[in-house]
Amino acid sequence: MFADLDYADNKLTRFYQVEVEGDLAFSSFTADAIVESNGERTIMPVFYTLGWRKTANGWRIIHEHGSNLITEDSPVSQPR
Repeated sequence: MFADLDYADNKLTRFYQVEVEGDLAFSSFTADAIVESNGERTIMPVFYTLGWRKTANGWRIIHEHGSNLITEDSPVSQPR
């Protein structure tokens, strides 16, 4: 898929929270992951969690995790 990738983006759909403890923080939100490959566009709803660390140059992402959200319109197969 990535060899033929034409476009990739994320569009924020809902922001949930930020938790800060010293120089570490975690944020969670949902977004639509938009991918175009070989002229075909796919939109996948995803729940993201980001881990952050505060440095001398500001906050930096140190960990990212995304899980597909399965909906009726999702291109991800639903369990049967």
